[in-house]
Amino acid sequence: MSSSLNSMSEKGDGAGSVGTLLSGFPPAGAVGGGIRPRFLVLGSFPSVHSLEKREYYGNPRNHFWAVVAASLGLPEPREYSQKIEMLKKGRIAVWDVFASCERKGSLDKDIIHAIPNPIAAFLSQNPSIAAIGANGGAASAALAAELGLRAKQRLARTGDRFLWSFPLADERRVTLFRLPSTSPVPSADYRTAADKIALWKEFFTIRM
Repeated sequence: MSSSLNSMSEKGDGAGSVGTLLSGFPPAGAVGGGIRPRFLVLGSFPSVHSLEKREYYGNPRNHFWAVVAASLGLPEPREYSQKIEMLKKGRIAVWDVFASCERKGSLDKDIIHAIPNPIAAFLSQNPSIAAIGANGGAASAALAAELGLRAKQRLARTGDRFLWSFPLADERRVTLFRLPSTSPVPSADYRTAADKIALWKEFFTIRM
C-alpha cells in the first residue's frame, strides 16, 4: 500500500494496537518493468502474519494463493517470489484499499483511523486495467467509498459486478467485481477455497 512498511508496532511484532499506526505495502505483482496489468485485486489491509513476513496474504491459512493458482490453471507456488511471478504472468496487480490504519489484531472490523490508497491515481497510471476485484466485503465497502460510488452501484453481495465509468478518462470503463473473501474464516456460502474458485475464475476472464 504505502511506500514502506515502516511501523508495524512499537514492539515490532506486527500485531499493532490502538494508537499505533500500521503501514501497508506498495502494489505488487504486475506492476513496473513494462508489465501492463489487466486486473487489480484489492484487499483491505495486511494481516498480522503478512506484516510480520512482509508479504501479501502471508497467513498460510488464507486461500488467496491457492484460489488464484487454481483460477489460472496453475500449480500453487511455494515461494513468495514464485507467487509474485505467477501474478505477473497473469497480469494481476495486488494492493489494499487502505494505506495505513490503527488495528489490534487482524480483523477488518477493528480497523480505525484508516487512510486510503490513491486508487484512482493508480488507475490513471495503468490504463490497461480492465477489472478491479474487491477481496471480500470490507474491501468492497471501502472501495465504493473511496471511488464515491452511488448507493445503487455499491457491491452489496458477493458476485455483484458492474461497469464503472472512470471519471478521469473519456469512454473508459472498468469492471468492479466483489469477490469471495479469501480469508480462512468461513462464511455461509464460501467455506473452503474450492467454493470460491468459480467466481475468481470468472473475474480473471474479464477483458476490456
